[in-house]
Amino acid sequence: MELTAEDVLETYKLKAAGIKNLAKYKHWFPIEPCPRIAGIVADLMADGHLQGGRMWRMDYCSASLEELERLNKEINELFGYSGYTRPCVTNRYGKTYLLAINCNQLGRVMSLLGVPRGQKVITKFNVPGWVTNDKECFRMFIQRLFDCEGCVDLSGPAITLYMWKEKSLLKDGIDFFQTIKDCLLEHFGIITTNVFTTGRHIRKDGKEILGIKIKVKRQAEIVKFAQEIKFDTKEKQKKLELMVNSINRKSGVTGI
Repeated sequence: MELTAEDVLETYKLKAAGIKNLAKYKHWFPIEPCPRIAGIVADLMADGHLQGGRMWRMDYCSASLEELERLNKEINELFGYSGYTRPCVTNRYGKTYLLAINCNQLGRVMSLLGVPRGQKVITKFNVPGWVTNDKECFRMFIQRLFDCEGCVDLSGPAITLYMWKEKSLLKDGIDFFQTIKDCLLEHFGIITTNVFTTGRHIRKDGKEILGIKIKVKRQAEIVKFAQEIKFDTKEKQKKLELMVNSINRKSGVTGI
């Protein structure tokens, strides 16, 4: 897959306006999908938000300023555009920060690359085909997704990926997780649990949302995950290493 300026031009209602707005971004094109872009797509699918319509913008939320700087640097190196960071005042669950990237053209690009627009919990989407078809793109995509939405349970032991979906779109959410399950097996030989639902929550608007999970539970699969995927997040990677070292000690193997 190759993304051209003409592809982005098709997202404008008025062609003349599109040509004018894209003029200063011609150097972006053609955009060849790569692992770094796959990672950005995963970031925005997980802890990010893409707003479309009259004004396109992207937000990415994290408790780690280092994490926001990492994403901002990647976008700047790939597209020559930087966002700004500010405290997130709407989060009731702890101190977090928001990276805001107000670039209409970059928002359109990310949408065409597969990032869903609007509230992901009530929006249909799946892993883009250009990601699932390329081992290295999928490796980076799934690492970033687990970094954002995964957890390491030392008592399990298990590595869990967990997201929410509105009840009427439950099949879509299950399909998304099934794609991940299939690709982990196809590209890396990692066997996960079956996709399952757990937990229930009623939103302020009255919509019912359900949790969807898969887990890497078998010890051999956890070791494969550590070898093939890993975590970029330091805290989760440290837990993963502790888990693998414990598994290895029991089997008489030294090191991760």
